[in-house]
Amino acid sequence: MIRRILEAFFRHKLLLLLPPILIPAVVTPIVVATAPTVYDSYVAIWVDHPTYLNYQDGSNQWVTPAQVQANHMTELLHTHPFEVDVARRTTTLAPLVGSSAGEARIDDILTHTISIDRPSDHLLIVAVSAPTGLLSYEVATSLVNAYQEKVQADMTDQSGLAVAYYQSHIQESQQTLSKATADLRRYLATQAAAGDANVGLDPTTTTPDMAALLDPKLAQLTTAVQQAQSDLNSAQTNLQAAQRDSAAALQGAQLGFQVLDQAKMPTAPTRSLRKLIVYPIAALVSGLGLSALLLVLFVAADRSARDEADLAPGLRLLGAVPSLTVKRVPKKLRTVATRRAIGAAAGMALPAARGAR
Repeated sequence: MIRRILEAFFRHKLLLLLPPILIPAVVTPIVVATAPTVYDSYVAIWVDHPTYLNYQDGSNQWVTPAQVQANHMTELLHTHPFEVDVARRTTTLAPLVGSSAGEARIDDILTHTISIDRPSDHLLIVAVSAPTGLLSYEVATSLVNAYQEKVQADMTDQSGLAVAYYQSHIQESQQTLSKATADLRRYLATQAAAGDANVGLDPTTTTPDMAALLDPKLAQLTTAVQQAQSDLNSAQTNLQAAQRDSAAALQGAQLGFQVLDQAKMPTAPTRSLRKLIVYPIAALVSGLGLSALLLVLFVAADRSARDEADLAPGLRLLGAVPSLTVKRVPKKLRTVATRRAIGAAAGMALPAARGAR
């Protein structure tokens, strides 16, 4: 099989080598001539997890900070509200906000012009390649600003919910403590009016075991007051911790996302290298695929018999051309050496077929 493929290749080598050479030669000048010019703007950002702050952002500690921020920014770019927020901050895309066709145009521009790279574990590069320099500069600046405000707003909302929860817990604990204290005072007043000897006991200093021995009802009310006071103290401690963690999270977000290089207005256009590279490579691959397809067709359409096994049953074999390997042929005889050798072998007398006259 390999021999048939090689024979077909060398027999039609010019035709098979034409597509890989001709197609890239035609496509490459067209791509270079029609490649659009773009304006590039870059923003370099340093991202890190603060070391000396109790900063919790819910990310995996085994994932690099640059990858965490890049994934978060990429996910936000797939949401409609964030895209609209970025577009409102630009003078070029702001008029498109409000209409379905305009917002579809915004989504197409932001999807094809923004790229987020991670050169290292802590460095994030936001690159924008747009048809105009103003659009490139505005999108790069607006994207970073919108992302920072979005992250800080989310943290503020989460911390606000935590603080509101603990404040409501404090109010409930205060109400429970007030009710338990009022019940205890009411019981003590009732016992004092009845002349009970245990009314002189201080519920704040009397142990539950002693109170239970002297008056089980008093012990129950005293335990309720102490439990309510403990719940109130715990809620106040949790509120203070939530406020402290909230301030640390906001400060940590600012320290962990620092813009090193602001976007600059591009002055000169550049051609899209991605298109200049991808299309010629695609043309070369297409040419090789076409050549491979032609080679398969040539091999499949070849009906030549190269061995006795290739002959159909019942056919008579008159002779076979030997495979010759001639070494050290004189230069004058190289053009006719093979023909003479084959002619000598073909001129040999063949034995007559059995039964022939």
